[in-house]
Amino acid sequence: MKSFRAEDETISSADLPELLNLMKYERSEEQVKQYVDFWDTNFGGRARIDIFCNIMLVQHDRYQLLREYAISFDTDKDGFISREEFEFGVKTLKVHDPSFAEVTYDQLLVEADSNADGKISIDEVAIWIMSKKE
Repeated sequence: MKSFRAEDETISSADLPELLNLMKYERSEEQVKQYVDFWDTNFGGRARIDIFCNIMLVQHDRYQLLREYAISFDTDKDGFISREEFEFGVKTLKVHDPSFAEVTYDQLLVEADSNADGKISIDEVAIWIMSKKE
């Protein structure tokens, strides 16, 4: 990709549709737009190759895929998912999987905070998302 930057190992989010097409990763136009919006909003228009590749590598391992999504929601990299990170992440997840139920962050706190510390970790989010799809 022409937009690849070695210093931060990213590509422009504008190149994602072309990359997905080259990979034969078929998604609707709306889904691809939402993926681009995700990278634009959370990563300043640059898609981190490490996160992108991790998501692609675990497409067939449901828990690991959901964990990679949860990691990508954690834009401040503190290991926890804030209300704002969750709300945007769920919008992206719903584009990937429109059947995903509407849920609020407050519901997430009640249902997913397994150690009752008042915070939601990446693993707690991944486990909770899996439980919603069963």
